[in-house]
Amino acid sequence: MKNGVFLMMKISVCKLSGGKMSLAYTIISDLWRLPRHFASSGYDEAVAYLKKILPFREIKFTSEDECNGWIIPPKWEVLQALIIKDNKIILDGMKHPLSVVSHSLSFEGNVDLKTLKQHLHYDNRYNDAIPYHFRYSYRPWDRDWGFCVTKNFYESLEDGIYSIKIKTLEDEPELKIIDYRIQGESDYEFLFVAHLDHPGMANDDLSGCAVGCELMNELSKQKTKFSYRLILVQEIIGSQLYLEKIFKNNIIGGVFLEMLGVNINLSMQSSYAETSSMDYFLKKALKEYNCENILEFKSIIGNDELVFESYGIPMPSLIRFPYPEYHCDKDNIDIIEQSKLSEAIAILLKMVEFIEDDIVINKKFKGVMCLSNPNCNLYVDSGQPAFGKNDDNIQMRRVMDYLSIMPETEFLSILCHKFKINKNVVYEYLKKWADHHLIEMI
Repeated sequence: MKNGVFLMMKISVCKLSGGKMSLAYTIISDLWRLPRHFASSGYDEAVAYLKKILPFREIKFTSEDECNGWIIPPKWEVLQALIIKDNKIILDGMKHPLSVVSHSLSFEGNVDLKTLKQHLHYDNRYNDAIPYHFRYSYRPWDRDWGFCVTKNFYESLEDGIYSIKIKTLEDEPELKIIDYRIQGESDYEFLFVAHLDHPGMANDDLSGCAVGCELMNELSKQKTKFSYRLILVQEIIGSQLYLEKIFKNNIIGGVFLEMLGVNINLSMQSSYAETSSMDYFLKKALKEYNCENILEFKSIIGNDELVFESYGIPMPSLIRFPYPEYHCDKDNIDIIEQSKLSEAIAILLKMVEFIEDDIVINKKFKGVMCLSNPNCNLYVDSGQPAFGKNDDNIQMRRVMDYLSIMPETEFLSILCHKFKINKNVVYEYLKKWADHHLIEMI
């Protein structure tokens, strides 16, 4: 430790075949011990490290950037954190980033056992785990001092007077968000999002950040038709500020990458509508890897996808949850498996492959066109009840009608899947629409 900041620890050996670490595993190995609290030097150190991995853009928000009631907490770090009894240190809060409640106030004084226990928090699931207490980071107007301890420690305390020394350093509120964009031939853009906060933990959600970095590193080696962006934020508040201040058009959708390093089967939580292009392509990729555990939106865990959905950006999530070490110090490098990181990356690359091989239909008109007009002659006649139906044209007629009410963008394969019609047949019909500048196909 130096000046109260946990230095990153390089891990040179691990439980890997051949002993070779992937980029994702290396990132987790190097960064998991850092005290990545909101607005902290530990978080800044993680940002500086990742900017050496990929050419991230750094975006800073300050106290002036309050949005929807979300207030950035002060920049914060712990300099000293002790519990002393009978002149003996019984707890040193500097030994793990979770030991002091995130954004705890400074406090120095003597307290009795009852008062002390009002400021101690333990994990009900375990006797020997240090839990993650994060509420003060989201509620900087309602903070107190406190420690996170094991249940064993809590229950071992005896009556008496305890000396408390919590010394923190606070500065002006500051939030750093980083993003990296790969420009494709088209400005249409797909997002990958993960949160970089959570002090001293490996899977939540440093693993999502690491998977995103390796994914983007691989995509950067390719010439892509579409554009892709990785955004690393502080959970909820970072996404809210980013979308309010930085939001751009042309975003088709995104995937939230969450807790992807543990030996738990992959799941997909659908977007809110469950029918977005991102849902379609992620499901398709998962099926290729025999992973078909598809869940409803936010049905087992919720993260920043809610914020993106509130801005009209569909965002399913790729997750491994629940896992028993969640939100405590047992979430460490020992539970991370490189094969699980690699599986998630392979599925995301397969999803991108499906996207790149597809065609986006961009609608250029509003309302309903007179398609029988000889100037375009795009009408599909499926017949009439009185004069006889043309069953061969029924499905194509449904495609014709749908184009008037279709969203601004739609993928060809999704349209064909929706109406169960041959892709080549639909493509030839749409080419005629494109010839009349009613749609653009990318």
